[in-house]
Amino acid sequence: MRVRGIALVAAVAFATTMVITLKGFSAAPEKVTIDAVKKVKPAVVLNHGKHAKDIAKGNCAECHHKWDKASGKEPRKCTTCHKAKKEGNTPAAKTIFHKKCKDCHKKNKAKGAPTSCKGCHKK
Repeated sequence: MRVRGIALVAAVAFATTMVITLKGFSAAPEKVTIDAVKKVKPAVVLNHGKHAKDIAKGNCAECHHKWDKASGKEPRKCTTCHKAKKEGNTPAAKTIFHKKCKDCHKKNKAKGAPTSCKGCHKK
């Protein structure tokens, strides 16, 4: 009986910690459509869930570079800051996606990461 009580207290403590840790955050979307360049190329449908889990290993700041977990706010969409054209010192969306995404895809080509335009920009 005492063991069950300890297990229950541990489970409640764990659940409480998880709620506090995740407070203010909704679940990350499984799919994200990046349509910042849709006038020129088809939108990219990103398997966000797979990238968050397998590439970033749960570290949102891997891609959301200005995000501060301690802030209690959700990471912002890339296009919140990175627009179709460069603004001041902030690179254009295409520039950052090609730098961050394309470079990573080149490194992971052997694992099946697409490296051509049509590999991501599907019609």
